[in-house]
Amino acid sequence: MVRSLLSLPIFLLLCGCGYTPFDHYARGRRYLDQKDYVHARLELALAISKKPSVDARYYFAIACLELKDYAVAARSLKLAEAAEGDHPGEHSVDMHLRLARIMLLDGNADGAIQQSNWVVQRDPKNKEAHELLGFALAKMAQPERSAGELEQTLLADPSNMQARVLLASIKLAARDLTDAESQLKTAVENTKRSPTSLIVLANFYQLTGHPEQAEPLLDEAVRANPQSVELRIGQGRFYMRAGQPEKAESAFQAAAKLNPTDPEQRGALATFYLSRGDIPKAVAALEAIAQAAPQGQTAAERARLGGAYYLAGRYEDSRKIAAQLLQENDKNLQAHMLNGLVKSATGQNQEALTEFNHLLHFMPDSASVHYFAGLCYQRARNDELARQSMQEALRLDSRLRPARFWISDDLLRSGNFDGAWETLRQAPAEQGDDPLLRLRLASIEQATHKDPAACADVTAALATSAAWIPEFYGAGFSSVLDKCPAATGPALEKELQKQPASARLLTSLAHLIGVVKSRDLAFARVQMQISHNPELAHSVPHILLVANLANGLGQHMAAFQFLKRAVDLDPDSPDPILAMAQVEISSHDLESAKKHCEELTERWPKSPWGWLWLGSIREVQGDLPGASQAFEQALTVDPRNSVAANNLAWRLASDNGDLARAELLARRALERDPANVGYADTLGFVEYKENQLKPAREILDDAARRDPRNSGILYHLALVKKDSGDLPGAMNDLKHALALNAQFPEVAKASALMDEIKSQLTR
Repeated sequence: MVRSLLSLPIFLLLCGCGYTPFDHYARGRRYLDQKDYVHARLELALAISKKPSVDARYYFAIACLELKDYAVAARSLKLAEAAEGDHPGEHSVDMHLRLARIMLLDGNADGAIQQSNWVVQRDPKNKEAHELLGFALAKMAQPERSAGELEQTLLADPSNMQARVLLASIKLAARDLTDAESQLKTAVENTKRSPTSLIVLANFYQLTGHPEQAEPLLDEAVRANPQSVELRIGQGRFYMRAGQPEKAESAFQAAAKLNPTDPEQRGALATFYLSRGDIPKAVAALEAIAQAAPQGQTAAERARLGGAYYLAGRYEDSRKIAAQLLQENDKNLQAHMLNGLVKSATGQNQEALTEFNHLLHFMPDSASVHYFAGLCYQRARNDELARQSMQEALRLDSRLRPARFWISDDLLRSGNFDGAWETLRQAPAEQGDDPLLRLRLASIEQATHKDPAACADVTAALATSAAWIPEFYGAGFSSVLDKCPAATGPALEKELQKQPASARLLTSLAHLIGVVKSRDLAFARVQMQISHNPELAHSVPHILLVANLANGLGQHMAAFQFLKRAVDLDPDSPDPILAMAQVEISSHDLESAKKHCEELTERWPKSPWGWLWLGSIREVQGDLPGASQAFEQALTVDPRNSVAANNLAWRLASDNGDLARAELLARRALERDPANVGYADTLGFVEYKENQLKPAREILDDAARRDPRNSGILYHLALVKKDSGDLPGAMNDLKHALALNAQFPEVAKASALMDEIKSQLTR
């Protein structure tokens, strides 16, 4: 009912217009021709609502496919197919082929076979139908039948790259590497060493562990076709898969430079930065497109820039673009989506929910809109509607990982480990090798003491993604990786052989050795890497790593000397100064550390880290207003910084400040890093301060389960239990907290609370 009432004014406005079904259909076709798929979809939807027709449903599906809304496209094509009945029309073959492709993408191989066979029965020589049939049979693990279909396709068209690649894949799955390689080499020769064939063969060598054979093929393709944007982009994607981001970036930059005004080419560079989480560079790439063609940008391209601003935390810039787009056309669904996201991020939860409900009136089958509506319901503490929205999102699109992860985490918070695990295991087959999915499974298996299964999932996650281990550590999977050193260690060593100059990989390896063995051995391993690669002795990131390890071993003077050398090598970098402050904090010289942090904020005011460390030092010294001010400044210069959001939320809650804002910031930090137990602790404490005891206990119970030796979390959980009337439970948590660590920051408050509870229990 809420959704209907919220959508009613817009609905009445649209119904009152004077356009006929044919008018809407004609407008939709024109928008399709102009590649404005958002407006094409809307007009065709209005045509269907007034007078359904096969043609309108067919073209509506095409618009949905272009917008990558596969579930809605499939439903529209099926309705068009049903309307045709036994009287196929001019679009019938294409409709069945499109349905087959969607079904393949969704893992429905049986449905794809039925659709392909429908075409083959009417057009036995249809190459695409045979090709799709081969793909579907391969997915159904019928390699012999699939190979037969593909060989028939290749007899008719020996240069069919897609069919030959799939045939090679079938041979590869059967461990027939020789025949697989032969098929791909034939593809190279049949296509006269085309760029695409060279890249495919290079990928084969990469997949089979021979990157040294892959790279020359890429070089050959680039030399032969230096102006090929497609090749440069393919090369960039290859390097991304190979875990070589620097080379990938160079390839995407080269593609962008070939035609600086082409949004697709610069868009590939922006997409690369987005995939790496480097939002500022993604924004810069998209802004370059806008500057190159300020009058030629489509509404969709401007909306994408607005989306990048949203991801960068530049909410006002994002809001302005959404407002401009809506002023030009209040039916622009992308603009409504962007507006909803901005409202949600800036604490206007009800307004955001209004936008998402409005979108659901026109896009009831949009999984992403249901997902974001679910987040709004969660923030409104309407857990039941939040769960319903997330379940609907996952029903509509089983590949929507955020919704699946949300449901799994929700089950974990309620203690349903089996349900959380099963939710992840039900992911589509094509996501089976997703490393984040595997690592999440491993974390549940570790929590339920299924260590062999956990390490098997870690091994599978790292089999093709070892180059991303530093990112996995940064995403909160430290415990999972550290508890499976037999998988993590060799994977890191193997990657370091490929990339011996990678400070990120070496840092992860040093951390692992320090946790599993000793800091001394970690220090020795780093020194060995530098001695085998002498040029690393002049690498500032490696010097910083050595200094950090020396500091961890208590060798503060030695660490300081390393850092002075780093300053000499790169005087314009803030990193060595920041590391000096950390060494001084370790040696309890807070005044010197404070001076270095003040130097950082003066010389590099746009870096959040100087402000964050300055705030932390002020906090320890008791300057709480100064600490809040520094955290506020860090958040101003980097609105996406989760540490700044978390720290400021903590101060607001601790100082009885703006609790609504504290909750918004704490949720923002936790949504960006769901595995961070410290962020969960902050949110639980904020909920406690807001007297929301039930959600506070759920959050803190889950945090204590994930980090059972954290005295601070146990103290906060005791506060919640005490106010909930569970005095014995609170006393038990306090005893445990003090036994684990008699020097944690809130130890005095914990002792006082224990005395208060004792007096209440003995009355």
